[in-house]
Amino acid sequence: MYNHVKGLPFISEYDYRYIREVRHLRNLTINEFSTYMKVDTGTISKLENNQVPFSIHYESKFKDAIKELNVSNLELLSVEKVIELKALREGRK
Repeated sequence: MYNHVKGLPFISEYDYRYIREVRHLRNLTINEFSTYMKVDTGTISKLENNQVPFSIHYESKFKDAIKELNVSNLELLSVEKVIELKALREGRK
C-alpha cells in the first residue's frame, strides 16, 4: 500500500481497515483501544471509517498498540485475510 506524505511515497504495512479488525480480535471497545493507540476515541472512529488519513503517525501508533496487545503475526495474517474477503464480498480490492 502506498501513501503519500508531503509528496514522498512510503509503503505502509497496514491501512485503516486493520484497526477495527484488531480491536474486535481483542474484544475491545473504541474507548479501550484508544488507550493502547494513545489517541482520542473520536480519532479512532474517524480512522476506522476512513474519514482521517491513516498517516505514518497513526500507523506508528497502531504498531505500538498491536505490540502492547501482543497481536501475533499469525493473527495479523488472519486479519489481512478477513479484510481481503470483505473487499471481495463488497466488490472491491
